[in-house]
Amino acid sequence: MNPDETRKATEAVMQAVLDCGCEVLKLSIGTDRVVRLQADADPGPFRLTECTHLNRSIRNAIAAAGLNVDDYAVEVESAGTDRPLLTARHFTRFAGEYVKIVMRQETPEDRKRYAGILRGMEGDMVLVELADIGLVKLPIARVAQANLDPRYA
Repeated sequence: MNPDETRKATEAVMQAVLDCGCEVLKLSIGTDRVVRLQADADPGPFRLTECTHLNRSIRNAIAAAGLNVDDYAVEVESAGTDRPLLTARHFTRFAGEYVKIVMRQETPEDRKRYAGILRGMEGDMVLVELADIGLVKLPIARVAQANLDPRYA
C-alpha cells in the first residue's frame, strides 16, 4: 500500500468516525489493508449497534474516497471496560470512576503507578484520590497511560 493510499484511507476513516458523532481512540491501517479502530461515543454507550453502523460508514467512506473497498477489512471495537483516557476531556468525563495511571517518570510521591478514584481535572493536573495518601495531582503532560479500572465497575 503506497503512502497516498494510506493517507486517503486514514482521512476517509477519520471523517466517517466524526460524521457518526464518535471519537477515535486507536486507529491503525496495516499494509494488508486491515483497518483496526477503537472508538467511543460521548455520551455513550458505544454498543454493538454503534460498532456495526460505524463499520458500514467507514466502508462507504473508503469507497467514496475512490479506493477499492473490497480490498479492505474493517474491524471496529468499543473502548471496553478498561477504556483508555487520552485527553483532559476524558479525565473530566469519567470523574468518580476508578482508574489506573502510569506516569512517564516518578512523581514527588516516589511513584509511577497510581490506582484510585478519578476526581477530574484542575487546570492541567489530573486529580486522583488514593486510599493510602488521599488526593494527588498529576500533570497530564506526564501521564504515559491511563485507563478505567474495570475491577471496580
